[in-house]
Amino acid sequence: MSILDNNVTSIASTTRGELYIGSSKGLMKYDYSKDHFIRLRFPDGIQPRVTSLFECPDGVLLISTAGYGIAEAFHKGIGR
Repeated sequence: MSILDNNVTSIASTTRGELYIGSSKGLMKYDYSKDHFIRLRFPDGIQPRVTSLFECPDGVLLISTAGYGIAEAFHKGIGR
């Protein structure tokens, strides 16, 4: 899969070596082993505009969205 949208709003490279791309149509994580992007889904299935990404000192990735608030990314997707 390629990037969801050409309107990239944020990019984050984590201390674990993961690459996240936020866009006006949601959040993607790059899968280095398969050389493509994985679309990460939010708990209720919506794909809000991602406005910024921030990795906390404890490794949690915070995802700021327009209209959905702030979510946390976990290794198996989006949570809380």
